Amino acid sequence: MMGDAFETLEEDFKELCDLMRRKIDGRLINAQGEERKKLCRELEKSSSDAQAVLTSLEAELQRAPAYERSTMRNKLTAHKRSLESINSRIQQVTHGSSDLDDMEAAHRAKLMQGTRSLQRASESVHRSRQIASETDEIGVNIIGELDRQGEVLEGTRDRLYETQGALDKSRNILRGMAVRVFTNKIIMVVIIIVELAILAGVVYLRFFRPK
Repeated sequence: MMGDAFETLEEDFKELCDLMRRKIDGRLINAQGEERKKLCRELEKSSSDAQAVLTSLEAELQRAPAYERSTMRNKLTAHKRSLESINSRIQQVTHGSSDLDDMEAAHRAKLMQGTRSLQRASESVHRSRQIASETDEIGVNIIGELDRQGEVLEGTRDRLYETQGALDKSRNILRGMAVRVFTNKIIMVVIIIVELAILAGVVYLRFFRPK
C-alpha cells in the first residue's frame, strides 16, 4: 500500500488542478482587463505550486518500496500530463489575452492619439479666436484713433481757413492803407507844388514886377 504522504500530496495536487481548471473555464475565458491579469497571475502561482507538489511526489517515489514504485510512477506520469495539459491551456488562454490586450492597447493608443490631436486642434482654434479677437480690438482702437486724428485735422483745417481769412482781411487793410498813404503823398506833393507856385508868384510880384 502506498505511503500516506504520497496520497496526501496527490490530493493536494488534484485540488490545485481542479482549482486551475475552474479558474480557466469558469472565469478566465470571460474575464477582461485587470481581472484577467490577476487570474493569470493566480494561475501561474498555482501551476508553480503544483509543480512543487510533483517534485515532492518524485521524492516520495524514490523513498517508496520497490514493489509500489511502478504504480506510483504511473500515477506521477499521469499527474505530470495533467499539469502539462493545464499549463498548455493556460498558455493558450493567456496568449489570447495577450493578443487581446495588445489590440486594446493599440486601440487605446489610437484613441489617446485622436484625443490629443483633437485637443491640439481645439487649442489651435482657441488661439486663432483669441488672435482674431485681439486683432478686432486693435482694429477698433486704430479706427478710433483715426477718427480722433480726423477730427483734429478737421479742426486744424478750420483754423487754417480762419487764419487765411484773417490774413486776407489784413492784406486788404494793408492794401487800403498803402493806397491812402500813396494818395496822401500825391496830395502833399501837389500842395507843396501849389504853395511853391504861390510863393514864387508872390516873390515875383513883389520884387521882380516892373513898376
